[in-house]
Amino acid sequence: MTPYSLYSAVLLTSALWALVKSSALWALVKSSALWALVKSSALWVLVKSSALWALVKSSSLWALVKSSALWALVKSSSLRALVKSSALWAQVKCSALWALVKSSALWALVKSSALWALVKSSALWALVKSSALWALVKSSALWALVKSSALWALVKSSALWALVKSSALWALVKSSALWALVKSSALWALVKSSALWALVKSSALWALVKSSALWALVKSSALWALVKSSALWALVKSSALWALVKSSTLHTVGNRVPFGTTTQDKPGCVPPSEREPLRPFCWSSHVTSEAGQGETDRQQTEELLMTLTVKRHEAPFISKQQQTVFLSNILFLLCTFVAIKLFELNEPFLFKHVGWIPSRFIMRCNQTVGKFL
Repeated sequence: MTPYSLYSAVLLTSALWALVKSSALWALVKSSALWALVKSSALWVLVKSSALWALVKSSSLWALVKSSALWALVKSSSLRALVKSSALWAQVKCSALWALVKSSALWALVKSSALWALVKSSALWALVKSSALWALVKSSALWALVKSSALWALVKSSALWALVKSSALWALVKSSALWALVKSSALWALVKSSALWALVKSSALWALVKSSALWALVKSSALWALVKSSALWALVKSSALWALVKSSTLHTVGNRVPFGTTTQDKPGCVPPSEREPLRPFCWSSHVTSEAGQGETDRQQTEELLMTLTVKRHEAPFISKQQQTVFLSNILFLLCTFVAIKLFELNEPFLFKHVGWIPSRFIMRCNQTVGKFL
């Protein structure tokens, strides 16, 4: 890493950060109601109070990062001195992960001179201002694959999708200015049509990521082992979704004998004089000798069966607050699940071909979602 390349990296980072801070997108994110909802929602409370967050703060992953050669390079290189003298140091001090990324081989490829020339070109800026994200997404092969996959059919037919469509969060996303900005944004067109996307698909970028020390550190850390083991399952069992699934199968009624069945049809039926009170029984021809007692027992049995039937068909009431908490838990679980599945893939995800998803990823998603449902 030459001093010229380090200085170019600092200039590029400072310019990009200034562009982000001065853009209308950053102001919209900071002032939008969606950001306030994220900060005040139960999802953040769940993340802060979960065992996974506690493990991140207290696990040996941070010790491994601090003792690695990569961290030693960050502390001893001249890059740290250059960063400390710039305005970026305030952000770098708050994120050790950002410093780790800047020192890796991936960051060395990003700060190359060819990419810097591409960012400065005027044709790329014109492309950013004149493209449409939603049209490209609807016409791409990726959208067609998502619409035709079994995973999309499962999401559309599940009760979770109905809850998402009827919740206040979905209405807020659809009506906010952020959604309109995403629909008219040029980010997706920039990625698909620029030389940057071609560089990602054809260069050794993904090979560097898979072979770097950072990837090996993530795969071998204690945090990854805990996520794949019991912590995630315990979170699923304690969520509102699991409670709802368990309670939906508990409203069952015991075996009862319909009226009009004789003792010859059902040998196990007990006459009214020999059975216990309020026990379902069969009506036979010898009940006519005890008309008064039989009529009383019949009324009591009908009341019992009516009570059981009403309890069986009662639907659990879910308030708005419970829906919000339930949706927050589901979003957290889905994000964790997708992250785990992406790390488990052996082949690149969305890096080989535009709009291509490995079939094994869809198969694993279907199998895992089927187990939970």
